Amino acid sequence: MKKFFSGCIVFVLVCGLFLSQDVFAATTAEEIALLKDEVAKLKIANCCYASRECTLSSLGLTSEGYGTFVVQGTPKTNTTGKHAVNGSLLYGWSLTKKISEDSLVYMRIKGAVGSGLNNDDNKLNLSLYSNINSAASPTGDNLQIVEFLYHQDLFNKKLQLLFGKLNPTAYFDGNKIANDETTQFLASMFCNNPAIAFPSYTLGLRAMYSPVSFLDIEYGYFSQDDKNWNNIDKHNFNIVEGTYKISDTGNYRFMYWKTFGNEEKTFGYGLSFDQSLSKIITLFARYGRQNPQRAKREACNILDSWSFGAQLNGGLWTRDMDKIGIAFGQNIPSKKWAASWNCSTTPETQTECYYSFYLNNNVTLTPVVQCIFKPYGGKDYNDNVCTFGIRTNITF
Repeated sequence: MKKFFSGCIVFVLVCGLFLSQDVFAATTAEEIALLKDEVAKLKIANCCYASRECTLSSLGLTSEGYGTFVVQGTPKTNTTGKHAVNGSLLYGWSLTKKISEDSLVYMRIKGAVGSGLNNDDNKLNLSLYSNINSAASPTGDNLQIVEFLYHQDLFNKKLQLLFGKLNPTAYFDGNKIANDETTQFLASMFCNNPAIAFPSYTLGLRAMYSPVSFLDIEYGYFSQDDKNWNNIDKHNFNIVEGTYKISDTGNYRFMYWKTFGNEEKTFGYGLSFDQSLSKIITLFARYGRQNPQRAKREACNILDSWSFGAQLNGGLWTRDMDKIGIAFGQNIPSKKWAASWNCSTTPETQTECYYSFYLNNNVTLTPVVQCIFKPYGGKDYNDNVCTFGIRTNITF
């Protein structure tokens, strides 16, 4: 009897299996699809663990990282008359999240180690009106978020708006071949105009309107208090810039700036040009002047600053990715400032020449030679100073 009932049960199950085969198959397919979805979700949740590219694409992020090592030496500083060889490191990492076709969020983390040969509190390095190593920090900054912003395009991308913690020099006083200390000229006066009172990374707003393809009009409003962001309605830096573009060969920028909240009136103007003469040669020029009445604080020492130079592409000698740069310029101090600090009014002249040697897509090696004539007006130990350095830039 037991065998009979067992046989009946098996028979019923087998019949049910055949009768419901289509339903069972459909359910299995659905289960497999659901399982695949769950596995995909788990991979995203666990950041794939396989590679950075997989992780970032899964999260909709793109990133860029870099590290710039600089070693510079001079036979004699103009403070002690002794030789010095110093190093520095600038490093950073950025993340970009595209929210829609017209908007994105951007964040950049940056750190620095070493002051290089720039001015320092111990007066052991060079004493200059304008530093010669923009990839160094005299304060030895720790890793910190230096930029965090929201970018929005409007009206078919004719109007761009962004706000957040910004770097004003990333948007104003730009230049195609003289604006990046990690790959172009190293001296600060060849990266941005020292006669413009730019605040550091700070709370700000930037708007750019492009009525036609060859013209950009920009406005920037930035807090002068780059640490606490206090009284931003009273203490702020404002700048207007117009850029006339000649196809892809040239950019001609004109700017006017003014600060509010200081005891003295603070304003000035500047220009920054870059023009490609061919695929091999690109020229640049920069000039800035500020209100001569702005004077007595040490940060206000430069009244006028001008510079010009050129970049040669390595295609001229069958090294397409290599570059040569040469620049020349002067920083002219304010007479009122010089009198209040008992300093010379003699202009400081700087020159720089570099060769950027392309090793691969991630590494460039750049020997740099700089000569400074009448550093800090020529009042210190040496009238003239020359430095020799090498910069290694790594991107990933």
